[in-house]
Amino acid sequence: MVHNGRPYIIDCSQGVTARHPNARDYLRRDLTNVNKFFKLKGVEVTSTESVMARLSGVV
Repeated sequence: MVHNGRPYIIDCSQGVTARHPNARDYLRRDLTNVNKFFKLKGVEVTSTESVMARLSGVV
């Protein structure tokens, strides 16, 4: 991801399949953490719950 010309790398090394019993919890946790990071940088983010709602049929 690039913001204001600076690269940001998001580590996905602990990803799980959508069928994993904890997939939703992990996704919610990761979205919350990514949002927190970018909010501290002054970036406007989409809320975790909004993203979860968009993905509700997928995850």
